[in-house]
Amino acid sequence: MYNLPQVDSKVTVWFTLDGEEYEVSQFDISFFQGVDGKGEPQDHVWGGQMTMTLNQTLPESLYNWAMRSSTKDGKVDFRIESGSSPMKIEFFNAYCLNFNRSINSIGGGVSTTLTISPEEVMINGRSFDNHWVNF
Repeated sequence: MYNLPQVDSKVTVWFTLDGEEYEVSQFDISFFQGVDGKGEPQDHVWGGQMTMTLNQTLPESLYNWAMRSSTKDGKVDFRIESGSSPMKIEFFNAYCLNFNRSINSIGGGVSTTLTISPEEVMINGRSFDNHWVNF
């Protein structure tokens, strides 16, 4: 019998901002392309928006970022039990578009969901730039 190598099933995701690291319990990244009525692409690709959920106490600087129209740089690292990091995402000039703090008093604890929109995102060294116009 041939055994395929086991894939590391335990992946942890870490969000780094302002030199502080936070464990991520849920992560999504999205890219989009406009289409016509037939579903054929008609526009350039844009995106790199990331939504993530954090389940720990957060510093005031994260609240300030959400409440001001300012940008930050940071990264998201995916780590596996073997210690390697199979995917690294760096983001630059990102706005916090959504900040949702939830408290579940029946065992769920506190969670914060952030949606961020970067001008540029780099996934494992491969750059994607939205080419925003500066106002």
